[in-house]
Amino acid sequence: VHQIYNRLSDRDPQVVANAVHALLELQGRSGLSLLIGNKSIIIRLLQRIKEFNEWSQCLILDVISEFKPNSDDERFEIMNFLDERLSHGNSSVVLATAGTAETGGAASEKPFDISDDRQQSGSEVAFVLMKHIILLIKLVPGAFDDEYTSFYVRYSDPQYLQV
Repeated sequence: VHQIYNRLSDRDPQVVANAVHALLELQGRSGLSLLIGNKSIIIRLLQRIKEFNEWSQCLILDVISEFKPNSDDERFEIMNFLDERLSHGNSSVVLATAGTAETGGAASEKPFDISDDRQQSGSEVAFVLMKHIILLIKLVPGAFDDEYTSFYVRYSDPQYLQV
């Protein structure tokens, strides 16, 4: 396990992602918390998140979603790292980031702006994001009651979002 932890500091992002995956496998088998509670590892992964490919970013975002910050400052620090991932071109990364922001890792003191992300994202990301939001509304009625103005159709919205 110690050798795998050393791989988290490797220069190659794929080696780091493989080490994270191996630690998660060990964690699942042993029931120990090898990654979740370690703030220094979480911050180190967040600092390098741009270097990882999309699959690795989603893996790391899943790990981060399990991390419980001890203070509002830690939560805000995590949200600052995640902010840019909400505009990523890959819908999986955007949804993993949104899930991280909403679950625990960054239990949203600083909510992300749905309308801003809808405008900045590419058409595929905007469509997938809106479909997932519709699913969330069906599963958790009232989840977006405070955000209803973000869902008004704009004249400039493309046809696939207006329907």
